Amino acid sequence: MNINILYEIYCIKLIITKKHSGFRWYFKYHLDIHTTEWLETFLKEFKGAQLIVSHDRYFLDQVCNRIVEVDNLRAWPWKGNYTQFLAQKTASEAALADAIGNLEKKIQSTMGAMAQMKRANVLISVKE
Repeated sequence: MNINILYEIYCIKLIITKKHSGFRWYFKYHLDIHTTEWLETFLKEFKGAQLIVSHDRYFLDQVCNRIVEVDNLRAWPWKGNYTQFLAQKTASEAALADAIGNLEKKIQSTMGAMAQMKRANVLISVKE
């Protein structure tokens, strides 16, 4: 029997016997369809926090209702599954880009006004 299969069976045994532990490691990509469906159902019904690391977007969409993105040494919480997280993040980044653009326009406007005031002060000084 493959060592990964034995480890998966061990992990499933731990899931069933230690219902309150929050950190679990699943080798979902080695599971057959029935076991994957069972795992998805179990995780959906589980009451408590879980840390799931997966590259399988479909799996994350099925079992997650909250995503925490760790970026730049900070945790960013998002409500919803993985697809909703991507949509929210895209919208948030677009809003941030718009805010940065508006701020850059204000800076340019203020710098232009300051340059105009500086020229006006020079002209007043020259006339005196």
